[in-house]
Amino acid sequence: MILIDDKIISLDLFTEYFLCHYEKCRGACCIEGESGDEVTTLVNGGPCVFALHDEGGHCLCAFEKLFREGKSSFIKPQSCHLYPIRLHQYSHATALNYDRWDICQCAVVLGKRKKTLVYQALKEPLIRVFGEPFYKKLEACHKHLEKENQNNESRKR
Repeated sequence: MILIDDKIISLDLFTEYFLCHYEKCRGACCIEGESGDEVTTLVNGGPCVFALHDEGGHCLCAFEKLFREGKSSFIKPQSCHLYPIRLHQYSHATALNYDRWDICQCAVVLGKRKKTLVYQALKEPLIRVFGEPFYKKLEACHKHLEKENQNNESRKR
């Protein structure tokens, strides 16, 4: 774990690959999502209350659809926008953890192929929720971790 400001960051955000593969998963996280205080409400344990289906069978967020059409300034609930990062609020800090879910396996494969780490894939929502200065600190932290790993590899040889 790494502490940046009042955020406890899981190292997984810097080591695990992820890039949403909507064309393949077709919005499965909106259908099989979670319900609760930190996430959206589900209909009878099924899809999110804001889920829509297009003619191709893809699931999409009603908020995001309106946003993309220029009819709203609200893109979607932050719990959805940040996924697969889940936030946990403590009295002194907010933890950012990577939530692994089998329906997102295609996103892991695509992330590996494109060499996109979790925090990189979620640049837009991370900036939306925590601001650009925080994201720049994430980038600096990643560079530091990479340099540390290179130094450790050099020592092993």
